[in-house]
Amino acid sequence: MLVLTPAPAVAAPPPPKPPIEVVKDVAAKPKKIAGPRRVLPRPVAPAAPKPAAPPALDPAQTAAPPEPAAPAELIAIRDDVAALRAELRALLGAPASGEPANAEPAASRLSLPEELRRLSATVARIEARSSVAEAPPVASPKSRAPATTPRQDPPTPEPLGVGAEVLLATAYAFRGLNVFKDGAQSDQHALFSPSLSYAVPGTRLALAYAGFYQWTGPNQRELVAAGVGHEQDLVVSFTAKSGATSAVAALTYYAYPFAERSASGTRWPSYLEPSVTLTWSSAVDLGLQLLYFHGVQEAVAAGRYAYVHPSVTKSLALGAHTSLAVTVGAGYKDYVDQTIDDNVWDAHFDWKLTFALGGGGYIAPAVHYTWTNLAREDSGGEYLVWAGVASGVSL
Repeated sequence: MLVLTPAPAVAAPPPPKPPIEVVKDVAAKPKKIAGPRRVLPRPVAPAAPKPAAPPALDPAQTAAPPEPAAPAELIAIRDDVAALRAELRALLGAPASGEPANAEPAASRLSLPEELRRLSATVARIEARSSVAEAPPVASPKSRAPATTPRQDPPTPEPLGVGAEVLLATAYAFRGLNVFKDGAQSDQHALFSPSLSYAVPGTRLALAYAGFYQWTGPNQRELVAAGVGHEQDLVVSFTAKSGATSAVAALTYYAYPFAERSASGTRWPSYLEPSVTLTWSSAVDLGLQLLYFHGVQEAVAAGRYAYVHPSVTKSLALGAHTSLAVTVGAGYKDYVDQTIDDNVWDAHFDWKLTFALGGGGYIAPAVHYTWTNLAREDSGGEYLVWAGVASGVSL
């Protein structure tokens, strides 16, 4: 019997061109003049030989589009500014910083139009380089990385809360007892068990159904008539969680609708079972289940007892899609009919591998060992080893 719970990249810019050096006429460099610094009026010297005009600027250099700023460009700007200051001082008749005070005014050697032309060229260079230094580098259309939007994963659909499973096993043990046995606890009579579950979205409620059908064995008809075979279970449960602790309150209804009154004592043997299961998850999962199993009809009143079932489960991840769960547990029944002394104590040891498949599917083979006390059996006749495989899907 099974209680189910809800389950930019920008291309590198070309290397900067060497900075354009300021044209400096060494022969026209002012000479130092002894005495205090003073500003002299610009003399007119028409007979002075006209010096050669400074080299004209390369139109490609002034008309070329600005290039990305580099440290060398900043150095060139500072040099141009210094040269501009020196030329202005020379034009105004003041010696440049660090020059002797008796320097001959530069204006005595260059005409005013030539001086202005040189100053205009220097200012143009400074402005061009300053705009490059201030503007961020822009990639060419060929090298500009295409604009992209962040990749967004498709939204994960909300789970439907629906689960389906089919279990095939070599035997059916319920709280230590081999239900389909023909005489010995170790009998291997196969079980076929389909189940369905539904976790109501937005709530903590879950509904489940499970059927338990004997597949092999000569006593199938006998057990069905006696209200043991063809078991039908309906479960409603409520789950609450707080940190590492969870609690599941459930009500299970067991029914045997195919029983015969002559063999079972009632037409529809049934049982009600309220239960609470507490689980604390850490390095291992510690569980404690408390329940009361109540035979509804008087014919099944012997099946009335309180049950305590502690357990310990250790889960291990064996890969991205594989896990192993090992469970050890024990149980004790306190029967209302104190004359019952069989199947009072039970213990079990379970190994279960789960392989996750695509689309929420899974397959889970398992091996089980269980024991219960039986007055008419020795210790060798009180245990059962069986195996099974469950396959299902959770959506």
